[in-house]
Formats: sequence, C-alpha cells, structure tokens
Amino acid sequence: EFILNVMAAEGEETKQQSPKKEAEGAQKEVKEEAPAAPPPKQTKSVVLTGFGGPKYVRVQSKDQRTVGKGEIAIDVEACGVGFQDLMTRQGLLEFLGKPPFVMGSECAGKVVEVGEGVTSFKVGEEVIALVDSGAWTEHLVVKPIPEKPVEGETEAANGAPPALVFHKPASLSINQAAAFLMAYLPAYLLLHKVACVRAGDTVLVHSAG
Repeated sequence: EFILNVMAAEGEETKQQSPKKEAEGAQKEVKEEAPAAPPPKQTKSVVLTGFGGPKYVRVQSKDQRTVGKGEIAIDVEACGVGFQDLMTRQGLLEFLGKPPFVMGSECAGKVVEVGEGVTSFKVGEEVIALVDSGAWTEHLVVKPIPEKPVEGETEAANGAPPALVFHKPASLSINQAAAFLMAYLPAYLLLHKVACVRAGDTVLVHSAG
C-alpha cells in the first residue's frame, strides 16, 4: 500500500511538471524560429586596391549605405573619368588617404531617397554630383553642400561624404552631364575668377584638341 501511494504521488508530480516543460519547449521553439535581421543590400563599386596601374582597379560588392539626416541617395546611371581620377590611381592626391577606397569624383543619376531635412531635392529628380571620391558606384549616398551653410552645424564622423549636387540641365544627356562638372567648373573659375577675362581679351587654350 505504501508503494502504491508513492507511485501515485510521483505520477501527480510528473503531470504538474509536464505543462511547464511543454511551455518552456514552446518558448524555445519561438526563439529559434525568430527571423534573422536581413543582410544589408549590396552595391557594385569600382574600388582602387592599390596605387599604380589599371590592374589595381577592381569591381567589388560593398554594403549599401543607409540615408541619414540631410543626405540623399542617387541611383548612378553614368560616371565621368577625368584627370583627378588618373592622379588618384597613381597616388598623387594625398588627401584621399590610402587604398582600398571607391574611386570617382563625378556622376549623374536619379534621386531615389531623401533624408530628413532635405528640401532642395525630391525623389525622381535627375542630378549631377561632384565628390572628392566614391562616385563610381551603382548607389551613391551623399550630403549635398548647402548654398548657405547652416551656422553651428558640424559633419558627423560616420556620415555620408559632402558633395556638390545640382539638378541636371534638361539640355544635357545623362552621359554628358556625368562629365560636365569637372570640365566646366575649373574652366569657369579660371576664366572668370582667376584671370578675370573680359570682352576683347586674347586667350590661349592649352590641349584644346
């Protein structure tokens, strides 16, 4: 009789513990089935892996930068190649730092996302951009330099690079616009701000052909 009573008590204890174990097992299954965070989107970029010849220029996939406050994202459709890019590849521009980094100083494309506080650009508009480096990419995130700098505003250490961004002139094709800024701005500044050319002056243009 004593043995029967002990066996009955053990059976009741097992029944009481069973729902608890089932609940713990269900919680464990829920935790295991929780979806993992999606991986960051990838974008193809032209990366300089070392200073020197073309062999150091590679197309690589990189994590796509997210758009922050005061920034815009551009789907790049065309890029320009100029003297600055050749000097960059050869390591003659020290301010860009050491490789690896994304090459390119000018591009044209369409705005696909705007960050908080951006009022000069809207999604869908075609733009041209001039940056120190990083333009040779499928998806470019930059912080447009305002025409009138905001007093007291500082650049975030991990923010997007600053860039001159303009609306693409309707008279230019996307390919023409991509190579427009690096050719036009230096010529304009040298003629009108440095040499102060006036009507009737004689101008010598080097390498015009």
